[in-house]
Amino acid sequence: MKQLGHTSRLIPLLHEESSQVSKSDLSELLNKQLSHSEGIRGFFAVYLTSPESLEKDDDVPSVLVEAVRGANAEIMVPLACMNVVMPTAMSILHQDAELKECAAKTAKNGKKILRLLKGHDL
Repeated sequence: MKQLGHTSRLIPLLHEESSQVSKSDLSELLNKQLSHSEGIRGFFAVYLTSPESLEKDDDVPSVLVEAVRGANAEIMVPLACMNVVMPTAMSILHQDAELKECAAKTAKNGKKILRLLKGHDL
């Protein structure tokens, strides 16, 4: 899936303090990535499970907040919900402690994205 590759190049840019890509360029890249179903799916698959996202407990970067809120809600909201429900279920089902913890962290990141959409005009 091409979208996974695109997202894997975007994620580090979201977490870099001194990115070589301007905020407006990053915003444009994110908006393109989140403009269609496959892009959103690819983004979630990488972002929610990336070490940069799992290890950080801080807020969602503002450029990502804008892109998520600007995405098509009919596509974004159901996928955002699934990306909370599935890892939550897996965190309950996994027997291995490390897998359980990883699934719980993924669900936590999914909740951050879902909260961005809560109360937003959809």
